[in-house]
Order: sequence, then structure tokens, then C-alpha cells
Amino acid sequence: MADEKEKTLTQKAKDLAKEYSGYNLVKGVYDDLEAGNQLKKDIEGKNIVNQDGTPIKGKEGADNYAHSVTDAKIAQKGKTHATIALAGGVAKEAVDIWNKIIVPTAQGQDVEIRATLKEGWKDMQNNWRGIKWGLEHPNEDATKHFAQLDLKTNEMVEGYDNGLSKSRRATTAEIMKRDYDEAQKKMIAQKEKAFVQGQRAAQAAKKFDAGKIPDAKTPKKEKVQVPLAPKTSSVTLPIPAWQQKTKGGR
Repeated sequence: MADEKEKTLTQKAKDLAKEYSGYNLVKGVYDDLEAGNQLKKDIEGKNIVNQDGTPIKGKEGADNYAHSVTDAKIAQKGKTHATIALAGGVAKEAVDIWNKIIVPTAQGQDVEIRATLKEGWKDMQNNWRGIKWGLEHPNEDATKHFAQLDLKTNEMVEGYDNGLSKSRRATTAEIMKRDYDEAQKKMIAQKEKAFVQGQRAAQAAKKFDAGKIPDAKTPKKEKVQVPLAPKTSSVTLPIPAWQQKTKGGR
């Protein structure tokens, strides 16, 4: 009886350990995927730069590189990791479709369905490219391999170097200087824009001469046609008898 109870407790401990290790496995893959997302943001935000401190060429396509190299590194850890990464990628795209297409459409908003689906399909292709390569090359350097990825066209070009395999993180001083320079450029651009707008307003005001505006015309009074009295009366009045001349009269 005691042995049976001990076996039950042992089995429960094993099940708990298995469950916990599974949780750690999924969490580890999730953390790797989050790190890949941060990699994309750092490249786009110029926090990861070339050795000379300049931005990575084609940094706007960093999403292509991040998906590929991140999934490749995960897949190099084994098929289980690769499966979890693939499932996570599918789930992410499903959530994006829900948030970017289904919900806005239900709210009556205009949605770029084709563009959203195209972007999701591209991400899944990048995920699969990385997973496939990682499973086939478990001991090679994924960063070096995907340095051949043209970020702009999202095509692998043999012998090409996008610079990311030799990249580095920008220093705090570099980031502060960059932010200062960009703020200065923005301020100068705003001043130039305000100056141009002021010139245009002055030119418009110069063309507009209020003194040349004609006064509103006062409507002429209409002449009232009064009928003239006839020169000769059209009515014959009888002559009194005492005024009438008689024959032989004086």
C-alpha cells in the first residue's frame, strides 16, 4: 500500500516536472521571438548600426531579416522548438488579421485587405525560410548566412552583404548626438517652412490692394413718367347765352 502511494506521488512529481518543463520551453521560444521583434525595431530605429556608425542600408526592410534569422536560430535548437515557433507565427498572423481586418470591417471602417494579407503572407514565408534553414543547418551561423539577404527586395543573394553580420549596437553618446542632430534639422526645416509661408502671405497681400476695389454701385432712381396735360382741351364747354354774339348786336 505504501509502495503504491509512493509510486503515485512519484508519477505526479514527474507529470508536474514535465508540465513545468513544457511551459519553460514555450516561454523560451516566446522570449526568442520577442527578441527578434526587438531586433527589427533596433535596426529600423538605427540603434543597430554599421561599424562606422551609419544606419544599415535598407533598414526599412529589417522585418524580413528579423523573421528569418530569429526563426532560424530557434529551429537550430530542435524540431520541438521549430514547431512552437511556426505555431506562434501562425497565431500572430491570425491575431493581425483579426485586429486589422475583421474588427475594423465590423465597425464599418475602410480596410486594406489585400495589403494586410500580402504582408502576413510575406511574414510567414520569412518564418518558414528561417525554420527550414535552421533545421537543415543546426551548427552554422544564422547571422552570417542571412547577411546575404537583400533587405529591400527580400531576396537571398549569394555573396551579398547587408552589413548585419558585422553590425554593432550604437553607443549612448551616438544615440544622443543623432537625436540632437535630427531635432536641429527638424527645427531648421520648420523655420524654413514658416519663412516660405510668410513670403507667400506677403506676396498675396501685396497683390491684394483694397484701394482698387470699386465701390458698390448705387442703383439709379427710375424716372416716373408723368403724362403731360394736352395743349388743347379735348372737352368743349358750352358758352353762356349772355356771352354769345347775336346778329345785329353790338
